[in-house]
Amino acid sequence: MDKMTRCYRFKEHPSTLLLAGKCPAACCECSPAIRNTPQLAAAKIYCAGGQNEDHAEDLATRLINLKEELRTVEFGLKRIKQDGVYRIKVPADEEAKQGRDALAAMAERTDRQIVKARRRLAHLS
Repeated sequence: MDKMTRCYRFKEHPSTLLLAGKCPAACCECSPAIRNTPQLAAAKIYCAGGQNEDHAEDLATRLINLKEELRTVEFGLKRIKQDGVYRIKVPADEEAKQGRDALAAMAERTDRQIVKARRRLAHLS
């Protein structure tokens, strides 16, 4: 089987390939779907089976990649927590645990605020 055939056959995520017992390291040079991913670095280490002289360097590279991935996930979590929908969801979930409908209460408050604003506008006219 030539290199391009292997690459075409293995255009999957490295983790999926490892779970299937296949090594994606053989086709990483051709497949853009898995090239330069932390999972591929882990796959190469796994497939080498500790026979590589640069094993410590590979582990250091893997650690750096995992730290970078962790920072990305932490940044994503921070962005989610700053989102308005998340700010509504958390109290709504807590109220739901207590058997109350927080979204209905928020809608009632919003309706009351609209009525008050209309009254103030009517008095200004």
